[in-house]
Amino acid sequence: KVKCHSLNADAIEGAQITCEGNVIVNKGVLESRIFSRGSISAAYVNQSDINCLGDMIVAREILDSRIVLNGCCRVDNGRILSSDVTAREGIRVMNVGSQGARNTVITAGVSKYAEEEMKRVNALVEQNQTGFDLKISDKEAVESLETELATWQKKIKGVRQKLEKMIRNLEAQKPMTPVKETLIATHKKQLDSLIRHTSDNQADTHKLSKLTEDVREELAEISKVNQTVVGEMMVLRKMNNQSETVPRIMNSGKVQSGTKLCGCHAQTIIQKTCHHVRAKEIQTTGENNKTTWSITLVPG
Repeated sequence: KVKCHSLNADAIEGAQITCEGNVIVNKGVLESRIFSRGSISAAYVNQSDINCLGDMIVAREILDSRIVLNGCCRVDNGRILSSDVTAREGIRVMNVGSQGARNTVITAGVSKYAEEEMKRVNALVEQNQTGFDLKISDKEAVESLETELATWQKKIKGVRQKLEKMIRNLEAQKPMTPVKETLIATHKKQLDSLIRHTSDNQADTHKLSKLTEDVREELAEISKVNQTVVGEMMVLRKMNNQSETVPRIMNSGKVQSGTKLCGCHAQTIIQKTCHHVRAKEIQTTGENNKTTWSITLVPG
């Protein structure tokens, strides 16, 4: 697992990467998961799962992978095979699919990135709320113990004062007798025991105070994280509510039959292999002002 601000690597294999900025891979990405708030470039992507806020540029091919982009996907001189690729701002690719390979799904105009990020942030909010509730319970438990301990300390103080008074009265009485000496010795022993308990209670009070302080600090940290998460939530909602782009799937080579093309409102499956086409989602109004959507292919 790697967390970083930006990443420049020769190759990525079997990794899980969270990056706040751009990811640049000289060779390829294999059997990895990448989350990036920037853009990604690589020679190839194979058997990987990628979520990216920006664009992704791949030189050769995307194979057996799942790609979710808020930007655009460009494989200008390569191919997409047996993959599920979603790019909000459109896709440019030379070849899509291959005979005998699993059908590819290409989606443009849909912000799955924002949708999936919303799910992740919501899960984080629930997790933080659970942690917050547990810490509140801890705080209440500690405060209850502090109250109980303070009550015992008050009682011990009262008993100690009575014993000290009894010892003073006995010592003041003349003549001193063996019975009085025994009583004084007994009371002093009881007083010593109370003093030890008082010392132990003071130590317990210090521990509880430290525990209370720790819990308060943890609650403050959770609140701080929650504020950050709420900020992310607002950004994602704004992103999800942005006006729709007019994305296109642009193909400069071949689109294999069986390939599924999807937009925000419509989808279609290519029935016959075609070449050099542009796919665009269009809206038409028919009888009774009924609106329909469809994916249209035109020579590109």
